[in-house]
Amino acid sequence: MFKLFLVRHGETVWNKETRLQGGGSDIDLNDLGKKQAELAAEALRGEKLNAIACSTLKRALYTAQAIAGYHHLEVQTYSGLKEIDAGSIDGLKGEEISKTYPEFFKEWASGQIERIPGGESLHEVQARAWTVVEDLKKRYSPGRVVLVSHTFVTSTIICRALGVDLRLSRRLSASNGGISLLEFGPRYATLAYFNNTCHLREQK
Repeated sequence: MFKLFLVRHGETVWNKETRLQGGGSDIDLNDLGKKQAELAAEALRGEKLNAIACSTLKRALYTAQAIAGYHHLEVQTYSGLKEIDAGSIDGLKGEEISKTYPEFFKEWASGQIERIPGGESLHEVQARAWTVVEDLKKRYSPGRVVLVSHTFVTSTIICRALGVDLRLSRRLSASNGGISLLEFGPRYATLAYFNNTCHLREQK
């Protein structure tokens, strides 16, 4: 069996300010985010990991390196795991997006998956992220791999693994430092758990 642990990076200032943080924004973790990364690493300490993969963005890399510290593994970075390219709305809050791009905001809020103005669509994010998953499965199955990435990357990977409509990805909200587990059997994948945050209870 191939087990894939999906970890969302720790908190950044933009996360705290509820700004849309896309793949074009390479922001460091704040103090709480660093603590979340350390707690996620502690939660995965007992797993016998074969590899740790992550996005090339600093917020994911810091989180992945914290996990790697317990396993003597070198972190492998993939541009295909970067967060969605948020284009013209990167860094904006919801109310700012609704005023500047009202039609897009209306479609997005209703669950549509149109392309972000000047950026990517969820289909494109899923396609590039899944290419990484397939590579990891080929190289490390059977085995256990941690993949550290972002909200939309995590949710689109889960949808692809389970074979469900990509529109459902909007209902999957991973917390900073949250851990999910996909188990790939010979016929299909199972979501063993989603967004486990028990290890974050002492984060404050």
